[in-house]
Amino acid sequence: NEINETFVEKVMKKVEIIKNWQLKNSKEGFEEFYREVLSDLEFLPDTQEKHYAMADVLMRGCWWIPGEKNDELLARIRENAEKGKNEDVISGVLSFERNGISGKERVDFMLEKQIPYTRALGFEKAEARIWFWLGYEYCRTLKDHEKGIQAFEKVLEMTTPDDVHYANAKSAIQAENAVCKMDSRSFMLYAIAEEYRIIDEKPRFWSQPGYSTGTQWSREDSFSSYVFLHASQCDHLFYDPELKLGQSYLGSDGKSSLTLVEDHATAKTACGDFYDCQVWETKLAKNVTYRTYYKYNIGIVRQECDLNGHPVVYILKAYHIAGGTGLLPFFPGNRWEFAQEELLDSKLYHCEHVHEILFFDGKNAVASDYSFCQRLDYDSDSWEDMMLKMRRTYWKSGKDEEESVLQDVFPLIRRVNELAVTPYQKLHTKVACDVMERILRTDEVFNPALTEKGHWNFFQYFLVRKEDSRLWLSERQKLGFEWKDMKNTGLEGYPLLHNHIYTILQDAFEGYLWDESFTVGTEKIIEQTDWKGNKIITTLAVKDAGTITTPAGVFENCILLDFHVKGRTGGWKYRGGKKEYYLAPGIGIVKAVNYYKERTRISAYELTAYQGAGTGYFPIAPGMFRRYENRGLENGFISSVEYYCTQDDAGNTVLMSNNLGIRRLDSTENIEESTKC
Repeated sequence: NEINETFVEKVMKKVEIIKNWQLKNSKEGFEEFYREVLSDLEFLPDTQEKHYAMADVLMRGCWWIPGEKNDELLARIRENAEKGKNEDVISGVLSFERNGISGKERVDFMLEKQIPYTRALGFEKAEARIWFWLGYEYCRTLKDHEKGIQAFEKVLEMTTPDDVHYANAKSAIQAENAVCKMDSRSFMLYAIAEEYRIIDEKPRFWSQPGYSTGTQWSREDSFSSYVFLHASQCDHLFYDPELKLGQSYLGSDGKSSLTLVEDHATAKTACGDFYDCQVWETKLAKNVTYRTYYKYNIGIVRQECDLNGHPVVYILKAYHIAGGTGLLPFFPGNRWEFAQEELLDSKLYHCEHVHEILFFDGKNAVASDYSFCQRLDYDSDSWEDMMLKMRRTYWKSGKDEEESVLQDVFPLIRRVNELAVTPYQKLHTKVACDVMERILRTDEVFNPALTEKGHWNFFQYFLVRKEDSRLWLSERQKLGFEWKDMKNTGLEGYPLLHNHIYTILQDAFEGYLWDESFTVGTEKIIEQTDWKGNKIITTLAVKDAGTITTPAGVFENCILLDFHVKGRTGGWKYRGGKKEYYLAPGIGIVKAVNYYKERTRISAYELTAYQGAGTGYFPIAPGMFRRYENRGLENGFISSVEYYCTQDDAGNTVLMSNNLGIRRLDSTENIEESTKC
């Protein structure tokens, strides 16, 4: 039958619905609708418009359907993007294409292969995006600041302010010029751009391309530029003008919400107090809350974040409003400078965080957003600061940028022991310093006279969280540290990796450590997607395990979590495979077994000592201690993990782990060679 104009219009409306799915926190129902739209598109006449739309839809499937991405699909996306002249999609294809290569090889690939390809097709916008990432590689990887800035300036020449990569290049130039002579360990940098859209008269956050670099701060407490992103975490919605005081919008995931909680609030900032502010509260799963203060005709002036018990406050430091109206005035030239409240001490920090609107046409806005913060000094009389200094200065880059060498932090170890006063500080110091001293003692470069070689040593710090029937650990990367070297450890050393007992379990169960619904007879299939887009499938069966005996005692009425994790690859492969975790009532895990090498080998950690008991099969409460050891290791390898649960000085329940993985050098047995762990 002849395809009429009305059918074409309907299909193209469906394509726009597909694209707008990125606004939803939940992608439930997407795959079914995706298949339907693809089927409809196949019926359309073979036009450029059809191929453009087909490329858009196929790329969304590649992003949002676990396991959909493959070489055949990428080839199909490329073909349609070329025929449809879809530069946004071809840019995504080229990004996938250069994954897996780095450094000069990556630069040469972009210059010699990708840029000639885009020029042959006349894709100037896509070429500009390649130049942006060339700028990144020059500045961050090859340390050629001059070439990096030239690449970013080329992006500005090839694009206009309505293109988000124009804003991206502008923010990158500002940020890179600010930090070009700094040690990367002393700062954190964000060079990003953001797009916003007015959809159904409501402001929405659309995209945020760019990059971050530097090792001074961890993700969860960085000074980050993410004020606007934080405010729109519920289905990308900043606020809903249709809602009245106390009313809420429920996110598509059924868990997030956006609520107008105040409409005459006072916001205290670094540039004065703002009165009669509206406060919109965004709540997410796992105890994450953002309270954003909007001042009419000014915009965001304050934001209070509670990230799993970790408070961070952003405040307005300076602003310029060139035009526009409303709670969030989008107008070219509008500029806001933010600061993290706890980083205002100019003796300790030098920070900049500038957000500027470069383009707005009434429906679409583009902003440049650059920020960096440099740590200038530490307070030698502060226990918290000395702990952070130890964590951030125990290593430096070696002659080869890919390698790191340890630094003498024994003076800091002594200082934090002197400053620890509260029971929490003393326990934190004891556990952290034990790991740090072991790291220094077992490194052959730092300590040539070593008798034990360190391979897998970690100090990890978690906030303990519970929501309904579920328990999970929220890692504070800011406080943790590690030192690992698994080269030439062979199969005998592989079990060292399994001393991450709790987090291996949590990774298998969608980020939850325990669910009270796990009872004998429970069978589940859990699907999730990792940060690389790989589909991870965990099959779980909960069984009666009867009595289990370990060096710590005899435990009755145990249950077995028999689970198998498929899809883990590369450096995370050890967290996959078949596993058996035995749990005792009132105690928790008493034995953890990991199968590897096609199940021909096992790695078993048993409970050898503990303090404190509770209720249920996974109690975690202040005062509890658990020690697990792998006693079946050979060739001098030793591995264990100790978990300490306590309450910090703010009243939060925290868990600290001391993960030990070493080898005694007096062993004369040969280590079986194997592929990389």
